Amino acid sequence: MSTSLVFQSHRFDVIDLNGQPWLRSNQIGLAMDYKNPDLSVAKLYRQHADEFTDSMTAMVTLPTPGGPQETRIFSLRGCHLLAMFARTPVAKAFRAWVLDVLETLGEAEACQPVAPHLATKADRRPLVDLVRMWVSMAPLGYGAAFRLVNAAMGVSSVEEMTSETVQRAIGWVQARIDAIQAAPVVLPAAAPALPAIPDDLRARLRAHTRACLDFMGETCSKARMLNTEGSLLAREVYSVLEPRFATTMPDYQARERVHDSLTTFASRGVHAMEVGADNLYLTARLMEGLAAIR
Repeated sequence: MSTSLVFQSHRFDVIDLNGQPWLRSNQIGLAMDYKNPDLSVAKLYRQHADEFTDSMTAMVTLPTPGGPQETRIFSLRGCHLLAMFARTPVAKAFRAWVLDVLETLGEAEACQPVAPHLATKADRRPLVDLVRMWVSMAPLGYGAAFRLVNAAMGVSSVEEMTSETVQRAIGWVQARIDAIQAAPVVLPAAAPALPAIPDDLRARLRAHTRACLDFMGETCSKARMLNTEGSLLAREVYSVLEPRFATTMPDYQARERVHDSLTTFASRGVHAMEVGADNLYLTARLMEGLAAIR
């Protein structure tokens, strides 16, 4: 785009905003032959501000002889609307010139190739759902499936797909799903039948299971009872021994060792018996299950 536009003898310094030419308000005022261009254009805009959209006018910071300043600028459509409200002799010619520039820019844009429209996340949703279905049917992961799709479509990721590419990708994935569904179903071979367990062995398994469970119950109950009795005795012994220790640090440490020995060894023994009882219980249940096999 040219960096300047000329109306009659007035040259505009074009400001490129979003790929479109915008003009400074004071230069517009000069072109429309206002004696005080800044104030006249500002007044004209304030009187009709409700008719200007964000695509017609904006405030930007621009370099000026006095340093960077906030400056109001207008797009060509905004310039045309200003000229519609202006009552200067040159306003009509300025409106015609703006329309000519707009028409010229429109023809130039029409000659430029249109960039492909990338698909949105919502556009890609049917493809994503179809890939999930494909993954559930085929022996491959989600990431591997999309790598195959991207390679087939000639893109590095789904974000590069256009709406048309998404539709082709959907057809490509659907063809893979159709091929899987059309393939003959191969049933797995039946597992060999387990040999029957003799009745006498079955009876001995059940008897052993009952013996294990009874022993486990009796042992755990007896161990807990002994642990409780031992804890009471430990407290009694400790109460007798505690006054014998002095208050010095070595005596304090010796007292703590005695206390730990009295209170922890028994509980550790009970815990070990309970772990062993759990293993015995699991073995008994396994034998019980084996005894139920027909």
